[in-house]
Amino acid sequence: MQLSHRSTAQSGPAIAGRRCQWAACRPSGYRLQGLTLQASVSAAAESFKIPASPDLIPDGPWQKVAGGVCAAQGFKATGVFAGLRAKGNKADLSLVVADEHAVAGGVFTQNVMCAAPVLYCKEVLSRREKVKAVLTNAGQANAATGDQGYADAVHCAKTAAAALGTDADDILLMSTGVIGRRMKVDNFVPAILELPQSLGSGADDAHRAAVAITTTDLVSKEAALQVAIAGKPVHIGGMCKGSGMIHPNMATMLGVVTCDAAVEPEVWRGMLRRATDASFNAVRAMARERGD
Repeated sequence: MQLSHRSTAQSGPAIAGRRCQWAACRPSGYRLQGLTLQASVSAAAESFKIPASPDLIPDGPWQKVAGGVCAAQGFKATGVFAGLRAKGNKADLSLVVADEHAVAGGVFTQNVMCAAPVLYCKEVLSRREKVKAVLTNAGQANAATGDQGYADAVHCAKTAAAALGTDADDILLMSTGVIGRRMKVDNFVPAILELPQSLGSGADDAHRAAVAITTTDLVSKEAALQVAIAGKPVHIGGMCKGSGMIHPNMATMLGVVTCDAAVEPEVWRGMLRRATDASFNAVRAMARERGD
């Protein structure tokens, strides 16, 4: 399993485990059926009404497939509305989980000031080669929030770990949204406990996760590919968010990449760094972002 994430005071991790890679973007006419969940969260279809980005993947020695972060075998995902944004009912909480512990890597913003989730993920990845899940919220970036923001990040990681029956160090975190405001923990924490029941390994589940990490994005962004390595099929899928601000080196961008190939930790982390430098870090776009 592999995941990758970024953000300005945000920006974060990437996970690889048994296998993974990018999945083809979903057409703009894509429709979802609502899920019935507990009162603290909702997966109603109206929370995912955002067009998908166009398919710009070039032809090559690979096959475009559906499934986003769930295209790689051994991964599940979900996205829900938990009332974390300032207004509206757009999905705002995402979870990607590996069936088994997955080799993990991370690339992060180079800003001097980093958000609490970035600091948390750097610490986790400094002592762990494998993790279990990536939890992402939209609405508040948990940046410029001081000791309270870091404590909130740890609390959310511990809550997710309890919900999944694992350790807090098995959870990576990403947050995006308004800077300088505390997260809505009264909504966030109860919603985390409800997430596991909506996890799934289908294209719909991956799409919900991709929508839930967006902020001012005009489209959701996800893709997946299948390629043959040594005669065996390997899948890599991913999702990302970002609207207007990507410089310096990821800035407020977030992303998660999954893969179902068996890759050693140092190889995986090196691949992630090189791929990021040749893609996201090669783009410069600055614009005023408003929080939502």
